[in-house]
Amino acid sequence: MSKIAIVTDSTATLSPAEVEAFGNVFVVPITFMINNNVYPEGIGMSNDEFYAKLPTLDKLPTTAPPTPQIMLSLYDDLVKKGYDQIISIHLTAGITGFVNNLRMFTRNYQDAEIVVYDSHMALSPMGGIKSKLRLPWPTKGGCR
Repeated sequence: MSKIAIVTDSTATLSPAEVEAFGNVFVVPITFMINNNVYPEGIGMSNDEFYAKLPTLDKLPTTAPPTPQIMLSLYDDLVKKGYDQIISIHLTAGITGFVNNLRMFTRNYQDAEIVVYDSHMALSPMGGIKSKLRLPWPTKGGCR
């Protein structure tokens, strides 16, 4: 039987308790830059600190998705934990090239079957997708 991992990024806004409850969900932080300082989302600066800082900034923060190297490293770690299928659900390709880039980087990945899924959503609604992931998944093929 397959062991399936669900991977997403911090735009899904899943709490640590939700991630722990699933047991097979893994979240990679996006990064944001403020005044030439880079912060992984949810690490190093709380949401309250972030929003308190916004009015004081001369330039709005910028964001970046995880790098393909970070994602491939996570996939390798998941394979070492026994996962042989990975469903990677991310922010819509309508506002970022991340999903398409990730598809390209994982096309020839040999150690697990990876399905990179474009959520066609932005931010918090992605968390709703994860709440439905208790459904049985096909052992071969799947949506791409």
